[in-house]
Amino acid sequence: MSSRPSVAAIVPTLGRPDSLRVLLEQLSGVERPPERIVVVDQNDSPTSDLAPGIELIHTAPEGPAAARNRGAARCTEDVLLFLEDDVEIIDESFLECHVRWYDRPELGAVHGAVVQAGQRLPPEPEYSTPPSPHELLVRSPNCSRRQTAIGLAGGNLSIRREIFDSVGGFDERFGRAEDQDLGLRLFKAGVVVLFDHEAAVTHLRSAGGTRAETSPSRISGLLRPEPHPGELLLHTVHWPGWAARAYVRHRLAALWSPPLLWRPHRSFVRTLRLMRSVRQARRLATQPRSRTIRPIASTPRTPNSTS
Repeated sequence: MSSRPSVAAIVPTLGRPDSLRVLLEQLSGVERPPERIVVVDQNDSPTSDLAPGIELIHTAPEGPAAARNRGAARCTEDVLLFLEDDVEIIDESFLECHVRWYDRPELGAVHGAVVQAGQRLPPEPEYSTPPSPHELLVRSPNCSRRQTAIGLAGGNLSIRREIFDSVGGFDERFGRAEDQDLGLRLFKAGVVVLFDHEAAVTHLRSAGGTRAETSPSRISGLLRPEPHPGELLLHTVHWPGWAARAYVRHRLAALWSPPLLWRPHRSFVRTLRLMRSVRQARRLATQPRSRTIRPIASTPRTPNSTS
């Protein structure tokens, strides 16, 4: 029987001290806790009440991709486990449900379930032909069976450190959809990602988070249904130009569909916002793919006990 790989858990946080504290207590209390727990703190003042054995990196708010990369750059463990700061671990065997698969060399990452309000999606279809861009974008399973995955959820993801390093980590150009971008790059590199429904967390959707206060992803939804620049950047980076343009045309058609025409001023404002997102995505696409690797000053803490 092969030995258990070492695990480093990385938790970016911003404005969620209560849910962060609960998560860290749960993470330290699972069966065979991780060898290292790293909190990437983007609050104005460093969090001061973390338990002994937890490493703290304090930095200015730079988004979830940069925060995860900063935490990963600190770790030398075999497996990196990324969690959001507003999730709760459902079962004490949570970590083992991730780690048990890494004795299979063909698997490079494990995507756990993120349960929203107690609901899970039905199983994904079996693709007989390559998925379309839209299918790839939404292909992030959250069902009740194990299967391979392409789309990822960065709030419950483990990955071999050498694979994470080889693909360049999270792309920091993305203010949103950075986890889906990573999943697509892993897919193109031939890395197999397994979705395991038993490695589950509950997403609390607490106020706050590691995205900037002005980010459209913080206020998207019914009032701002236009896509975030990160979603458009995803199409621009990974698919031919015609596919990205077709996606924009589809969104424009939805904004000017008959149910919305009774308030045309809203459609006009949302169209302007969509065009702004398109311009931002095009500008980001011209920038080189970025990853934070510079050293960060940290708050020293005693090593985490795994006994």
